[in-house]
Amino acid sequence: MRIAEGQRKPVNRTVLTAVTDRRILVTTPNTDEHGAVRLPYEDIASISAGEPVLSVTTTEGVGLEWHGKPLPAGLAAHLHWIGGIRARMRTLSNDVELAAGTIRTHADNLDWDDGLAVYRESRDELDDLANDVFRTPVPESALAPELTETERTLETAHTRLFIERGRDRLELARQLIENGDYQQGRKVLRQVQADHQRARGLRAAIERADAFQFGTQRDLAEDIESLGWEIETVAAEPIRQAHEAKIAGQSAEDPREAVEHWEQAFEGYGRVLTLEWGSDKRNLAGGPETVRPELEHAATRLTDLHSSLADDCWNAGAEHQADGEQKAALQCCLDAQRHLERAHELAEEFAPDRVETIAPRLETMADAVLRMRHAEPAAEDPPADATPDSTEAAADEAPTPDEGLPSAEELAELDTHHEITLDSEPLGVQSSEDATPPEREVSEAEESDENADSADNEVRRH
Repeated sequence: MRIAEGQRKPVNRTVLTAVTDRRILVTTPNTDEHGAVRLPYEDIASISAGEPVLSVTTTEGVGLEWHGKPLPAGLAAHLHWIGGIRARMRTLSNDVELAAGTIRTHADNLDWDDGLAVYRESRDELDDLANDVFRTPVPESALAPELTETERTLETAHTRLFIERGRDRLELARQLIENGDYQQGRKVLRQVQADHQRARGLRAAIERADAFQFGTQRDLAEDIESLGWEIETVAAEPIRQAHEAKIAGQSAEDPREAVEHWEQAFEGYGRVLTLEWGSDKRNLAGGPETVRPELEHAATRLTDLHSSLADDCWNAGAEHQADGEQKAALQCCLDAQRHLERAHELAEEFAPDRVETIAPRLETMADAVLRMRHAEPAAEDPPADATPDSTEAAADEAPTPDEGLPSAEELAELDTHHEITLDSEPLGVQSSEDATPPEREVSEAEESDENADSADNEVRRH
């Protein structure tokens, strides 16, 4: 019997049916019609065996029924298996289409975990069906040719989920790195790289067997490649910033401004190499063979600049002290000590041969600053009720600010190019190894006053 569009049409003829590993063949012998009707398994929507003896529905909605003797058990089991696989395949194809749409919606809403959950559920069903298909002697191409395309649909949505998540995370990584938060930025960038690698790996599940890429595959390949380039751009941001800082430091005329730029360059090159000093494991662009020389060059420039600024600040402190401005003198000396400490720190790591020159200067500076900080401030005007005798006694007992500071002879013993002495207790101002500051110009009147005054008020600069 043939059933089409709701109409049943009996066939009152002897029908011979043959079942192969790829199709069902139907022919009517003893008639003028010759040949056989071929019904491939891929065109079958469902099969049932029972009452009637056999019932088949095609994918176009045509039904066939066989009446007569019961089918052999082996044949009935085979057809039942085929029918079950075909029914599940059609249902799963529809389910996967819906799941792919749901995954895309979750990706648009940034609901990555929900999207992955939908994928895993559909993937489990697809794997179960695939295992059943592979267990039968019927070739996959004959029994479930839709299986490959259904898998591509699901894996395409899955791959795009990782691409979209990678892009979203990459934007966060870009913001973190541009704002100097390399530690968090590198962690997020590592996640982006993992998403990119996963997307590249999943792409293999949806590639066509031929060499030419069509439609969805071509778009997907372009998006994966684009994400890879964007990752490289963001990963190179720290070294780009370091190069910009280096160029700014080279062109800066003010030493203080130059120091700031070179410090940024030094930090940037160090971050590119690693977040853990001494290790080359990194997720930022730039190889050690190219970045490490840049780091060492920045360290050398910083050592020179900090040493020079230490001399300038110490000389300024000397001038303030000569003018009786003790507070300003102390601040300048503290700045000088800070600069020289940084120079010493860099020299220990990158220029050990310069440590022996810097260390004595730093020690003397620190000692002088310590004495200045412990010195009593200048005496204030006595209160109204104070007697002259009590005021004079307090003045005699108060220590002078200059008491206990290094002498000129002690500073002269240092292996430096020049020293500056102030009043009777010099602060030992020293210049960098490579430069000697110019002498301060004095008028003829000042020169005559200095010649007449004591040697304690002399400023010596070599």
